[in-house]
Amino acid sequence: MARRIAVFIGVINQEYLMEMITSITDAAAELKYQVDVFSEFGSFGQNYLHAEGERNIIHLPFLEDYDGVIVAPDTFGVPDMEKQLDLLLLSRTKGPVVSIRQEKDCFYSVQIDNRAAMALLTEHLVKDHGYRRICFMKGRIDLKDAEERFQGYMDVMNKYGLPVTEHMLFQGDYWRGKGRAAVDWFLSGPEKPDAIICANDFMAISVLIALKERNLRIPEDIALTGFDDIEEARYLDPAITSVKMPCYEMGRQSVYLVDKLCKGGKSEQVVRLPIELIKRKSCGCDRDESGHWAEILYEQKRYLSAVIMHNGFMNADYEHCDTFEELFDVAYEYTNRFQYKKIFVCLCETVDESGERILDFQKYTDRMVLRAVMSAEKGVTLVEEHFPRRELLPKKYRKDTSALFFFPLHHKNRCLGYVVVMADQIADMKDFFACWTSELSSCLDKVLLYEENKSLQEFRKLSTIDDLTGLYNRRKLEQELSKKLVAMKTRNVDFYVISLDMDGLKTINDTYGHLEGDEALRAFADVIRVAGDELGMAFRVGGDEFTILVTTGDEKEITAMMQRIQDGIAAYNEKSGKPYPLSGSQGYAKYKKGEEISNCIRRADVNMYADKMARKRGRI
Repeated sequence: MARRIAVFIGVINQEYLMEMITSITDAAAELKYQVDVFSEFGSFGQNYLHAEGERNIIHLPFLEDYDGVIVAPDTFGVPDMEKQLDLLLLSRTKGPVVSIRQEKDCFYSVQIDNRAAMALLTEHLVKDHGYRRICFMKGRIDLKDAEERFQGYMDVMNKYGLPVTEHMLFQGDYWRGKGRAAVDWFLSGPEKPDAIICANDFMAISVLIALKERNLRIPEDIALTGFDDIEEARYLDPAITSVKMPCYEMGRQSVYLVDKLCKGGKSEQVVRLPIELIKRKSCGCDRDESGHWAEILYEQKRYLSAVIMHNGFMNADYEHCDTFEELFDVAYEYTNRFQYKKIFVCLCETVDESGERILDFQKYTDRMVLRAVMSAEKGVTLVEEHFPRRELLPKKYRKDTSALFFFPLHHKNRCLGYVVVMADQIADMKDFFACWTSELSSCLDKVLLYEENKSLQEFRKLSTIDDLTGLYNRRKLEQELSKKLVAMKTRNVDFYVISLDMDGLKTINDTYGHLEGDEALRAFADVIRVAGDELGMAFRVGGDEFTILVTTGDEKEITAMMQRIQDGIAAYNEKSGKPYPLSGSQGYAKYKKGEEISNCIRRADVNMYADKMARKRGRI
């Protein structure tokens, strides 16, 4: 049986990520490993449902089936993906886990010496250019590499006896949004900076733009440097001095490390690789690459213009698709915009093995169905091959390659399935593939609804009311959460999330039958409905799972509501005459402005499970 490595990596249309992926697949092929790469396309704004759909890709593979796992956590474009994946890796992997570019206490890692690298860059500004007042824009406060880079800067400033004052430091976030605020802060100090060091290139680009808006010349008025040497930093005028990450070597060494550990070898927990200081015009060095990059920029502009144009055409063509056949014909037509060998479209099953409808669309089903095979040479073939999700792809299709790439298909957080790509170089997929996958997902959702309506005309249409309890359902919860996020953003309207479980439903079903279980659920729902009063909106979101949204900023109102629920349960038990007690566990969390709503729900769930455990121990 072939040895296997799972790889989790973020949005792969960045040059350095393509380089890293190429090196991983090259090294894996050299060492006879089969590689499954799981990736996502990121999320934007406050669309938490879309983020949930992208993040779901980490739940697709059976991690215990792999000899090793490689993860690039700082490349993820989806909130909470790193934390959730860490928990899965800790609980389910059997082989070594290697983290690229980020040190983690519980895993091995391949990275650079961030502190020494930043010290090298800072010393270049001090020794070679004579700068003294050097400001520093820090990286994300929660990341270890950001602290290491700051310490490297401080090492050199202390070494040369250079003061670091309040207005010489600014807390950034490794992204583009704080450049103007950073420049305003640096310029509001008693002296103008000689230079600004940014902890990564994305922040350096935003600072460069902000400096130019203030008619400050770079480097004549203020020098500027970044870190990571991303492609975009080379295109600017002036091009940005940076530290080049050895991305290809990082990917290669991570595979070698997995192989070494699988064979019983020993290794330091952290493997550090050398870096290269790339000196360009922004710091005062005279390296000029403008002619070289002008040609590349021109070609990229042409390519992106074509992406926008074809995306519009593709969207219009999908509008007329009502069947799978029409859908996959259009999808195949637009695959000529990128290079690949084969593409497989795998969808979640809509009916389980007993013939019952599957109504939980939030996760991948235990069995999947391969619906289309697209070949760059032979066209598109419609199939209907059911297979265990654990296989990821029917085995007969795996024999032609050592590497497969998996991308999620979803509409908001409705999990539709995934796309499997077989390609010589994933770099050839580029930006249009993300558009192609997004449009395919949207049209798939529409066609699936059409298919459901054809086969389920005897059933009533989906509504926002739960049939059993009369409470609102999960669909209504998602609608109300979106409204509350808007209300919080525009009018600062506070709200709480209360998570509830009806305890003991399985015991009731097993002992007294499902009809009695249904009656218990209705009784529990009635208690919630009455206790919620005019402030709360109650939902049944799962079998024995309930949620209440409460529009208030007063925690006392929440605790009072929860007490009313417990009192209502006690009153029911006293009068019901049932041979079993009604019981429920509760937990709550207040939404914090700007956080992902999924994080607020998760905090409420954690508190609810703590309450459940306490009840089991007899403390409540």
